[in-house]
Amino acid sequence: MTESTRLVILLTVSIYTTGYSTHSKYLHDWLFYSQQVSTRLVILLTASIYTTGYSTHSKYLHDWLFYSQQVSTRLVILLTASIYTTGYSTHSKYLHDWLFYSQQVSTRLVILLTASIYTTGYSTHSKYLHDWLFYSQQVSTRLVILLTASIYTTGYSTHSKYLHDWLFYSQQVSTRLVILLTASIYTTGYSTHSKYLHDWLFYSQQVSTRLVILLTASIYTTGYSTHSKYLHDWLFYSQQVSTRLVILLTASIYTTGYSTHSKYLHDWLFYSQQVSTRLVILLTASIYTTGYSTHSKYLHGWLIYSQQVSTRLVILLTASIYTTGYSTHSKYLHDWLFYSQQVSTRLVILLTASIYTTATFAARNSGASKPVLVLSELLEWSGKDIIR
Repeated sequence: MTESTRLVILLTVSIYTTGYSTHSKYLHDWLFYSQQVSTRLVILLTASIYTTGYSTHSKYLHDWLFYSQQVSTRLVILLTASIYTTGYSTHSKYLHDWLFYSQQVSTRLVILLTASIYTTGYSTHSKYLHDWLFYSQQVSTRLVILLTASIYTTGYSTHSKYLHDWLFYSQQVSTRLVILLTASIYTTGYSTHSKYLHDWLFYSQQVSTRLVILLTASIYTTGYSTHSKYLHDWLFYSQQVSTRLVILLTASIYTTGYSTHSKYLHDWLFYSQQVSTRLVILLTASIYTTGYSTHSKYLHGWLIYSQQVSTRLVILLTASIYTTGYSTHSKYLHDWLFYSQQVSTRLVILLTASIYTTATFAARNSGASKPVLVLSELLEWSGKDIIR
């Protein structure tokens, strides 16, 4: 492991509109609406993950974030996501707590992409939303997440029959790590105007209005493997040279019911006054390398570490948002999605992320049987460590 390792992921999103808009009075204010023509709105989602020190194997969930036990190790993830609930909850004791499970009825969980994860020291026990995030019982450590990425292991486990199934539980010793980034926002019933954070999430006052956003990304490996027959199939690990890895992140936003003009935040999701208006967002990401690589054995496989110099890894996420129905000019937050008064309006959001390195890295032959050691290797780079 080397010192002064730097790994940087940059995701940028630009959302803009070329039409008129009035000054918004509510939460969508944060999107900023000027009263001018050809207003350009830009949202930048940046995620930088880097470390400048050494680290040992972490034993818990923060493993995936990679926590070293060193000084001046700084981790920063800026990805957008909010998780909150309107019900009661006790202090969470385990990892799934960060997904947050209350012991109450009608507890509502909402994930909105916008959040930052970082630490600057110790911290006390948090009593509210950040509870689900993992709070140490120390002083002055600030951790904030509002993103949807789960990586964890439970050691041995039986085949799960329910939702955690997709989060994955292996029945093996050599722990399997899975990353699933999922964000679902939906409602199937009536609701009144919310007064708090979920306000910006959207509650329509309609029946059977269903909104669903599903962003899923699975990256995992079970050690050696032949052609996989299941989900990791789409990740696909060959044992060949110049292996190409492709990650597809897909997000669909749609509604199957009637809805009136929304006055609040759900406006940004856009509600036309039409029947069966379908909105679809496709985010596709390709991860590839221009160097040689051997069969990866563990989680870092998805990052694919070749044994070459100046191996370049690039992730491209592209998103297109479009509608096949009519829509009127929106006056509120959905303005940032921009809706013209025309037919077959096409909206496009481009999310671009580049992950790359120009450093040299050495072959790894030791510790291959210890996934934990390999996990830390995600941030291990030898050589000049030149990352831009």
